[in-house]
Amino acid sequence: MAKKPKSWLMGCGIGCGVVILLVSISFGGWIMSMMGPLKSSVAGGDKLEERYGPQEAYVPPADGAVAPERIEAFLAVRAGLAESCVDFQETFGQFARMDRLEEDGGPEPGEVSREVFKTIGSAFRVGPAISRFFDRRNEALHARQMGLGEYSYIYIVAYGSKLRGIDPHDYPQAEGSITNRRVREALRRMLRNQRDLLAAAQTDTPDPFLAILDKEISLLDEDTRRLPWADGLPPAVEAALTPFRERLDEAFCPDSAPFEMLRNRNQGIGVTSE
Repeated sequence: MAKKPKSWLMGCGIGCGVVILLVSISFGGWIMSMMGPLKSSVAGGDKLEERYGPQEAYVPPADGAVAPERIEAFLAVRAGLAESCVDFQETFGQFARMDRLEEDGGPEPGEVSREVFKTIGSAFRVGPAISRFFDRRNEALHARQMGLGEYSYIYIVAYGSKLRGIDPHDYPQAEGSITNRRVREALRRMLRNQRDLLAAAQTDTPDPFLAILDKEISLLDEDTRRLPWADGLPPAVEAALTPFRERLDEAFCPDSAPFEMLRNRNQGIGVTSE
């Protein structure tokens, strides 16, 4: 469900009028300043796809277990995104503050304009923060020879339980999930790719894991909002992650979670994240 409109915005009077005027004056320049980084992130993503293939084409290991050296590469990418996590925490922190003030009855009369200015400023920083995130992520993936598909697979098996602890209502664009429909379909495709790899290697005695994969894929098909392995990771996958669990947990950033597996695409004269 969408969050209710903020009453402090409806009643802020002249202070809000000043804010709207300033926003109108600066909006054109802000849009122009955004386009360069956004276009750069599109180009970086295109280069990744040319080198490693589309996100949904990634084929996980047959048993799903990520090799230690690939987890190390993933952690190196996460380290390269630490600054973006700080960006998001600072930017979204003001929104959370306004939510808390609203729950407490709204800002004090003398604080309304100041808090509104802070919130508008944070809103203007969201776009640049997201642009920087995509640039940093793409550059880090190039440096570690990792495609967006492999990154997304490791991300979902490493952090799936944490993602399920985030309220999707905070992200209405995600349609009831922490990420969007296209990404969820890409993740389902990865498991189908994994299933095909495992099936191709079968002998007269089928691998029991094939039936486990078939069941998980069926669950994902039935509930398109479900993320892979929502009922728990397969033992081989869990065992591969266990030696790195503390470092993985330290590298998780809730504020960047809705953007981690997205890609940027040109759309007309603009850019869309999908």
